[in-house]
Amino acid sequence: MKVPVRHKIQSDETLLSWVARLSRTGAPLRENDIINDLLGRRRARLHPYLPSYISKLASAIHISEWELLNNHTLYQFFRFFGLDTLGTLRDSMLSGDATNTVIFAGLPHTKISFFDGHKYCPICVRLGRYEYGFGYFKIHHQIPGVEACSEHGCELVGLMGGNLGYDRHLVLPSCNDRMILATTKQIEFADFANKIWQITQHAEEPVDYHWVYRSVLSSRGFITQEHHLRLAPMLQEMNAYYEGYSFGRTLGLPISLQSFEFIGPLLRNKTHYPCHPTKHLLFAFWLFDGDASLYASKPSVEPLEEPQIKTNLEQTAHVLSLLKEGMSMNQIETVTGKSRSYIRRVAELNHIPHQSHATKYPQGLRQLVVLRAKLGQHRQKIADLLGVGLGYVEQIISSTKGLVPWRKALRVEERVYLATEVLKRTREQHPDWLRKDIKAAYSVEFFCLYHHDRALLELLLPPKTKPVPPGKDWGKEDARLVSSIQALAQVETLSLSQIDHAITGHGLLRKSIDKLPMTRNLLIKLGKFKLKAE
Repeated sequence: MKVPVRHKIQSDETLLSWVARLSRTGAPLRENDIINDLLGRRRARLHPYLPSYISKLASAIHISEWELLNNHTLYQFFRFFGLDTLGTLRDSMLSGDATNTVIFAGLPHTKISFFDGHKYCPICVRLGRYEYGFGYFKIHHQIPGVEACSEHGCELVGLMGGNLGYDRHLVLPSCNDRMILATTKQIEFADFANKIWQITQHAEEPVDYHWVYRSVLSSRGFITQEHHLRLAPMLQEMNAYYEGYSFGRTLGLPISLQSFEFIGPLLRNKTHYPCHPTKHLLFAFWLFDGDASLYASKPSVEPLEEPQIKTNLEQTAHVLSLLKEGMSMNQIETVTGKSRSYIRRVAELNHIPHQSHATKYPQGLRQLVVLRAKLGQHRQKIADLLGVGLGYVEQIISSTKGLVPWRKALRVEERVYLATEVLKRTREQHPDWLRKDIKAAYSVEFFCLYHHDRALLELLLPPKTKPVPPGKDWGKEDARLVSSIQALAQVETLSLSQIDHAITGHGLLRKSIDKLPMTRNLLIKLGKFKLKAE
């Protein structure tokens, strides 16, 4: 089917919107006939932002396949974050069906429930009707998690998709919806997402987000000198940044992302596998402070320092060779720049005699220091008892082979003993506690034995019990369902099953409505649920 040029697609229009307009303004054909002429099949599903059948639609619209993918879908948005390294998503969108496209995008594996439908701004629709004679769905409004129009500062309106919605029907947005002002944070988040979408349209390769994130985190002090993540202060700042932001709304960010548990796997070296783009939006919005351009340009950072183990070994070998040549400590200090304490330690570890202030104490006193150190006494206590300086004690301990690991082992044995006594006392005082209770109350002692004597830990803990799933918080679920239903557009026209599907009710509106009093009362007011005759 060749479409007249006058029915051209708008620069930011979704494909479903264009097909719906064609069915309204073109030849007077039924929806199934339009779909059949365009796609060669009677029934087809057009996803809001990852539609299939691109090749056939491109032929009908008289533009290239790449232009459709780039400007009228979110393919580049997903590809930018590494979700199509093999090209399977692109191939499926060009010629496959909607089910395979969703699978190749990895959406089922994310286990995140976003709004399954089409979103639009009521102001954009009215302006479109005034300027072009029609309103349409814009592609950047379909970004998962975005619930506001950054241009007009109002909340988006959603039309439900899926089996119970409009994926299989050609529908256009209504121009009669009232405008609801969005919060400042919602507008800023939508603007950030829109800017990233514009960046992805011109990106030739996926972004190396792991390198970008760690670079910015390093500049903000969230990475240690050993290149470890400071995850706790990072999450603390993110919680403060998103304080007051409403998670769990129908069109917005799911409640499951509010804990930010995905941050660790997203950033760690071994687990930064590709994940849903909205997780990147949520993290980068805080990290970049709304500056989306950091994705487009590589930040300049200093190269990471290499470990100094090899260099230190070379310096030790150099000092040792100079000692064997008979050079004095002053000369060695001048040549190598190493401290006299370091040189003295190298000499004593290799049994090379030397003349220094350390020899002013008799050999018997040195042996007493070593003996007390082997007994595990504190360095300051040894110095006080023997009347010597703390530095002398530390020098003797560090220069005696095997003494440092011996003292470490003693400290471990002491911690294990104390942890054992605590857990024994806990079992006596709380015989009904489960393993998880002991772990929660005495985590330090629990993990001390877990790391150093796991067999002993098993003897001290109560027998294992079968896991029991936590009970459902019906009050919390009741409040969530009420707020979700109130946020639905044109809820009066939806059936009870459609409402349940739109708010991810999992069938609770029919199976467990007696446990949801607030939801039940709201459905009665809406005429969706009738009172039983007494």
